[in-house]
Amino acid sequence: MQVLLYRPSFERVRDALAERRVEAVVLEHQGHLARADGSPWPEARPTVAWFSRELMTTPGAPTGKFLKAVHGGSVEWVQSAAAGYEHPVFQGLLDAGIRLSSSDGNSDGIAEYVLAEVLACFQRIDDRRAAQAAKRWERVAFREVAGSRWVILGYGSIGREVARRATAFGAEVVGIRRRPQPDEHARRVVGPDAVSDEVAEADVIVVSAAANPDSRHLINADVLARMRSDAVLVNVARGALLDEVALRASLDAGRPAWALLDVFETEPLPEDDPLWVHPKVRISAHCSGEGDGVSARGARVFLEHLDAWLAGNALRLEVAAEGRHSHP
Repeated sequence: MQVLLYRPSFERVRDALAERRVEAVVLEHQGHLARADGSPWPEARPTVAWFSRELMTTPGAPTGKFLKAVHGGSVEWVQSAAAGYEHPVFQGLLDAGIRLSSSDGNSDGIAEYVLAEVLACFQRIDDRRAAQAAKRWERVAFREVAGSRWVILGYGSIGREVARRATAFGAEVVGIRRRPQPDEHARRVVGPDAVSDEVAEADVIVVSAAANPDSRHLINADVLARMRSDAVLVNVARGALLDEVALRASLDAGRPAWALLDVFETEPLPEDDPLWVHPKVRISAHCSGEGDGVSARGARVFLEHLDAWLAGNALRLEVAAEGRHSHP
């Protein structure tokens, strides 16, 4: 069997593929297909393709050549390095009848990002540094995570990793997902109909749900109005889940206390967007998953799924038919 993958990604799993007696069809940075030794292989017919993180994020990577090869007619399954699959590229794969699986390799890094950003607010890190800069011997009281209540909208792999860390600090977690089922890190997991009631009691609201037409502006004016004035809102999902106009109005009206935003409806966020300078907003450039372990974890997910594929077993993170939706 032949597997299509980008040269930097191939080098990460070269030995593992050899152990499995799988032939690598290597996409070189220049855009042509080659064997492992670098010799040209234009007639290759891969069955499997790994849309790796290196291919998605390396400047100048031959992503277009990769997609052309994938749609060439022989590829049956694509392993993605992304957690989401709402982008037209992925929808196009599904529409073409190509099986698609996502990755949870970024969950640990995103969870650490969430804890770091929330702790920075609770601990009033900015105030401490300001006191230091002014050489003021000033005691800064802070808010403890222990005993706080966290509501996680989208209780999948990212949500569970956030919950694992928050509960380790002594927080109480309520998860919200379309198909609720008990989880050891949550006091309870409930359905989306409970969003308004649950956010009203929350110290921290984390948005980590999948983006789809049904979840657009999941956090809207009505939900924002239910939040407490001291609540912290975190969005590490997709910008489309949060009504940014309603958020600005709600922040100006006094709730929530903070909005910690890693994703936006328009990316990059335009320089003239008022969110940049809002005193209650903390912004990062869609980088919550940029932990230094993400590529290694992504490779492990790929190999896990490859083993399942070779054995004829189910792929743990395969995108079901319901993941396919219309797009412009």
